[in-house]
Amino acid sequence: MSFISNLDFFSFVLGASFVLLVFLFCWNFLQARTQEKINQLRFSFEQEEKLKKQEISHLQEKGRLSLQKEQLESMHSLHKQKTEQELLLDKLQLQEKRLKEKEQQIDQEKKKLITLLEKHASAPLEQLIQKVAEKELQAKKQLAQIELNQLEQESAQRAQNLLLSALERASLPTTRDSSSISLPLPHESLIPQLIGKEGKTIRRFEELMGVSAKIDESTKSLLISSFNGKRRAQAEMLAHALFESGKISLKIVEDLAAQVEKNFETRLQQMGQKTADDLGVQLPKSVLSQVAEMEFYSSFGQNLLLHSIEVAQIAQNLSLELKLDGKKAALMGLLHDIGKTILNETSSHALIGAQFLRKAGLGEDIANGVAAHHREVAPKTPEARLIPIADALSASIPGARLVSLEELQARSQAIEETAIQFPGILQAYCQDGGKTLHLILKPDAKELVNDEGFKRQIFNSIPSIKNLSFQVATNV
Repeated sequence: MSFISNLDFFSFVLGASFVLLVFLFCWNFLQARTQEKINQLRFSFEQEEKLKKQEISHLQEKGRLSLQKEQLESMHSLHKQKTEQELLLDKLQLQEKRLKEKEQQIDQEKKKLITLLEKHASAPLEQLIQKVAEKELQAKKQLAQIELNQLEQESAQRAQNLLLSALERASLPTTRDSSSISLPLPHESLIPQLIGKEGKTIRRFEELMGVSAKIDESTKSLLISSFNGKRRAQAEMLAHALFESGKISLKIVEDLAAQVEKNFETRLQQMGQKTADDLGVQLPKSVLSQVAEMEFYSSFGQNLLLHSIEVAQIAQNLSLELKLDGKKAALMGLLHDIGKTILNETSSHALIGAQFLRKAGLGEDIANGVAAHHREVAPKTPEARLIPIADALSASIPGARLVSLEELQARSQAIEETAIQFPGILQAYCQDGGKTLHLILKPDAKELVNDEGFKRQIFNSIPSIKNLSFQVATNV
């Protein structure tokens, strides 16, 4: 019995020894693997350190060669030798300072890595590699964020400079159209002739030209008044023709008036051609006269032709800075408000102008740029996207447009009160000085959201805005 017990004890001791040997073997194997990985990391770090030292040595050698080259060149200029040597010494000292800083950074990184290896030598290898990878990823993210911030700052600065440059090169004098013009008479003897017997001659002048004409005897001048700029221009042409004739009678006024009407179209063609030549663009004859007619229109006190030329110049400058088609942008800018010269109350001036230009054969791109400048349709080209920007820049120049705050408030209130009377509208409010009307519909009127006829009905109910930039946006 005692023998059997001793045999069992011996077996137990033998088994435990075997297990202990296996454990010691596995422990030594894992420790050897870990030490091998540590040696590999140390070897790669030493290689990297060696390469960086070689790079530092190369930079130092390059700095020395650069210094020698600059010293040789400085010998050819005795007058500036001392100054150039001082500059070279400063540069060399700066390079050496930067090299020392890099060496210190390398030493610090080396110490950090050695500390990390010693700290985690007993940890699993996968965990150590993961921590190193996470640290590297974090450093890359920080560097990418710094570069992104620098790019955003540079982009914002470039955009600001681009807009300022476009405005500086396109600035035109601000003009406000007057409803009257004063023409000095060549001599006093024309006063009774111009008035005529019982005032018949000057009344006939007014009837033929559609203006109001008065003679100011204190200043010896003829005062022509009309809210229609085209009629004022024709009356001015007729007055100059009468002054040149030296004799004024009822028949002469009628004959010269007929001649002025015939010559006025030629004058419009010449004005339109000059505008196109100044901008370096080409236009059909039918469009040239329509462009010239913008001279006789105004928007918020701003002369329509001068505003259109300024928009064309700004758009052209912006497109050239952005490597786009400058002539296409100039055409869009010049013609963007041409619809205001066409009498049509069925649509907005942007869409009317685009339709007119399509019929004139200017192409879909130009027509789309005109139609999209109030975002009633989507722009199809990059140049078309510049027109609303150029239009807003021209209109936002201080003093360019003459509109009081009270007028804008009264206009917006009148539009809102008119729109709220339509069924299905819960609330209406204006934005952009009454140019945009937003409608909030009742829940049971959702079908009106995309109803263009409903929007057009509201548009036609507000006569005061038919000749202005206007769009109706609906929101539920």
